[in-house]
This record gives sequence, C-alpha cells and structure tokens, in this order.
Amino acid sequence: MRDFTSLLIAPGLARILLTQLAARFPAGMYSLGFLMHIERTHGSYTAAGLVLAAFSVGMAVAGPLVSRQLSRFGTLPVLLSTLVISVTSVVLLATLHLSLPAAMALAALAGAAMPPVIPTVRTLYPRLAPKHLITALFSFDAALQEVIWVIGPVAITLMVAGLGSTTALLVVAAVQVIGGLLSSSRRACER
Repeated sequence: MRDFTSLLIAPGLARILLTQLAARFPAGMYSLGFLMHIERTHGSYTAAGLVLAAFSVGMAVAGPLVSRQLSRFGTLPVLLSTLVISVTSVVLLATLHLSLPAAMALAALAGAAMPPVIPTVRTLYPRLAPKHLITALFSFDAALQEVIWVIGPVAITLMVAGLGSTTALLVVAAVQVIGGLLSSSRRACER
C-alpha cells in the first residue's frame, strides 16, 4: 500500500492515472449499452448480439493495428483521430434508427477506432515513475482496469434504466470525449 501512496504523490502521475481512467471507462460501458440499445430499437437479442459481436471484432482486429500507428504518426494524431471516429460512430448508432447491417457496420467502426489509451499510457509509465515503483504502477493500472469492468456495466445499466438507452450512450460518448481530450492534452503524451 505504501508503494501506491508513493505513486499517487509522484509529480503528474495521479493526473495521468485519472485522465486515462476516464478515457478508458467507456470501453466497460459500450458493450452492455449497445446490447440494451439494439434490443430496444430492434426488439431482438439476436440483433443486439450481432451488433455487440461486430463491436468486439472491430476492437480485436483493429486494436493492434491502431496501436502500431502510434509510433508511425505520433500519439496525439492517433488518439484524436480515433476518438473522433469512435465517438461519431457511437453517436450515429445511438441516434439513428438503422438497419441491422448498418448498425453492425457502425459498431464495428466504433470498436475499431477505440483510442489506444492503454498502450499510450503504458509507454509513459517508465518515464513518470521511479524505477523501483514500476511494478507497483503496473499492478495499480491492472486494478484500475478491473474497476472499469466492474463499475462500467452497473453505471450503464442504471443510466439506461433512468435515462433511456439513447441518452445513456450519448452520456458515455461524452465521457469518452472528455476523458480522451484530457488524456491526450498532457505534454508528456504529446512527446
């Protein structure tokens, strides 16, 4: 626990941890949000499952390819361009009544364009933390990732129940924009 406290008082590290958490949080919410939204709009869990599968395949296939572009084009251009594409796809998916193939295509694009926040911050960690705390930092990062997958689904379920699936997805898209802009605005990230 002492190591975690030392990490949080390291200059700039707490801010990086919080902003990247906000940027990564939608990943834990979109899957269930898409499932509930498509089931409501298309009246079928099969359709919802197909859209969710398209989103997941998009993330799985494009994730390594997008991450490789970080060294080719630079962190900031890749983070911002993927953020725009992903959020635009989510907003269109949430607000337009689309055919199932169109919804699947937008979901695949949203997944494929998820900003590569994890590889970005993990390359920054060795520069931001003292060498003897690197292992603790990666452990803390893994714990934060688990928080995303525990709290995210509960949060999206409560939002869908209270606000409806369209509004809930728009709120998550707004969180993704805010988190993405905050995490990509760091000077260390630009370098």
